[in-house]
Amino acid sequence: MENRSHHDNDTLGEAQRHLLALERWEGSLRGYAKTVGIHESTLRRWKNGQLPENIKKAGRKVFYPRLEEEVYSRYMDRLEKCLSTRNFDLQKIGLLVAKEMKTLISEESFLWRIEEVVSIRRTPPFKIINMDQTSVRLQNVYKKTLSPKGAKEVRVVQPPGDPESITVCHTISADGTKVPASIVFKSNARTGKLSSRILKKLVVPENVRIYSTNSRWWNASFDFHWIKETFDECCAGGCVIRDRTPAHCKVESHFLFEEMRIEQVLIPAGLTGTYRPLDVGANPPFKCYMRRSYHT
Repeated sequence: MENRSHHDNDTLGEAQRHLLALERWEGSLRGYAKTVGIHESTLRRWKNGQLPENIKKAGRKVFYPRLEEEVYSRYMDRLEKCLSTRNFDLQKIGLLVAKEMKTLISEESFLWRIEEVVSIRRTPPFKIINMDQTSVRLQNVYKKTLSPKGAKEVRVVQPPGDPESITVCHTISADGTKVPASIVFKSNARTGKLSSRILKKLVVPENVRIYSTNSRWWNASFDFHWIKETFDECCAGGCVIRDRTPAHCKVESHFLFEEMRIEQVLIPAGLTGTYRPLDVGANPPFKCYMRRSYHT
């Protein structure tokens, strides 16, 4: 690491941090200077008491004590590893800790709402509903291929055209009651409905409902329609747990749930894999079964 020629921009805090690190440093002053990229003369001047001027000498108010304690703890860990730590490094640590704490606070709030639904209000299990949709490809090609090492061309079995997909929605209550699965196809561009030719080819079981949208995905208008068709007065006082898909966060869906006296609980971002059992217990096995049936 190259040494800097001058350190006029060093703050009092940086100088004090380096002095504290020097007390823990087992090597020579020159070795520490080469490690952190600061001139040996600058470090010696700081040790002799010639510290940079502190522009703001008044004490500041601590607004986020938990955040500062965690940042200071990580800073001390860096000192023990003899890592150079400047203001820029502390800013990066602070942003990382703030992001982690925001996720932690969101998780605590989510768990508190679930505890309120289950323990305080004693909501019946059949009214605690978990819902999730997933995209399923109609053409499940192999994920691996066998070719000689160093081959410039690899043979891949791929049907012609762009791979088409559908959206499958699973909804299940805490007592195991399953709502009929919803499958969303891409509608005809002119009519806005599913082609009659496709409908004639489909063999639809009783526990499956067929829909169509222009994008074959779960958009806001379709979400509003699905809520009205799926839930009734028996679900009043219940709770629907969903992820933060943009369609779920729309005001229209939120107000509709309120009219039905159903509470919608959104899983915090980044925690859907932890608190949504359908991600593990239903969607992966379903996709695996679809892939196997495609190749048999």
